[in-house]
Amino acid sequence: MTDAAKKNLKRFNSVFSRSLQLDAAEIPDTLSMDAVPSWDSFNSLLLISELEKEFKIRFLPADIQIVKNVADLKAGLRKNKIEI
Repeated sequence: MTDAAKKNLKRFNSVFSRSLQLDAAEIPDTLSMDAVPSWDSFNSLLLISELEKEFKIRFLPADIQIVKNVADLKAGLRKNKIEI
């Protein structure tokens, strides 16, 4: 993993934890909406908005609709040329 990817992963984890009020240093790609009580549809939009601000990107509506887990969020970042 490159230094840029490590830095971006740390930023991602910070935004994710803060947005969903989780205390987690590492967030597995397999973590899904079903496993996190605070990760409802409203907080999912808030999380995406916070990621967009943090990384200065825009998720496409089609990408937002398919988000079911952490891996989906990271895939959206990669589509926006963010190394993570």
